[in-house]
Amino acid sequence: LDNVCAADYRNGSVSDLLDVRLGFTLPGDRGARLGATPVSLPRDSAWLRDQLDEFRQDIAAHGGRELAAFRAYLSFLDIGPDEHLGFVDLGYSGTTQKALSPLIDQQMTGLYYVTTAAANELGSAALSCFGRDAVFGNSNPIYERALEFELLCSAAHPQVSRFVADSRGLRVICDSSTAAPLEIRRYVETAQAAALRFVHDHIERFGPELLDERVEPTLVIGALETSMNPLMKDLEEIFGSFVSNDLFSGRRQ
Repeated sequence: LDNVCAADYRNGSVSDLLDVRLGFTLPGDRGARLGATPVSLPRDSAWLRDQLDEFRQDIAAHGGRELAAFRAYLSFLDIGPDEHLGFVDLGYSGTTQKALSPLIDQQMTGLYYVTTAAANELGSAALSCFGRDAVFGNSNPIYERALEFELLCSAAHPQVSRFVADSRGLRVICDSSTAAPLEIRRYVETAQAAALRFVHDHIERFGPELLDERVEPTLVIGALETSMNPLMKDLEEIFGSFVSNDLFSGRRQ
């Protein structure tokens, strides 16, 4: 329950919260009444934890099934139980890594794009290209435009909501309500293709050893900020209509 209650932001009903964070529905009439109750995190964290305590065994049983399905997924990917895992994500506070690592009981290193100070507690188990303290002047445009970067790095499919292992085999379930409109997907695909072309062109020109060169984050951020200034008006026109449907936090931005 710690990971359900302790995240930094959530507005919505208890039912919606448990659905998107656990894929779980509270049983019985009592569960239905509690599920319909509005909740706001972190304000209601202590209250929510107290209310959910009577359903702890039901939630634990559900979590056991989910964990078994996730392990089946890892096995499907030929990832064994003794392997050192690399967890690739855009970053921030490392919440997913903190929750997942003790559950699967495997060594895990997070490989992140940008992180906040909250990720520091992971120590050497979290590597970040750009920490929040990597600033140019008084800003970090990478962190400040995190939602745009999330969108540009998103996959073509909707958000993954759960894994299911049953008689039909192993299935990865996505929430179709989070699917991006076709026009937005075209923007994203064009930007992703341009980024990959940029990387491939540089590797072809300078050789693969370019990837081993050390990078000074503040210089990269400075170059990015300088190049973005004349383009900002065009970027705002494109990104201004984008919507990030964040089920985990219950918000649309």
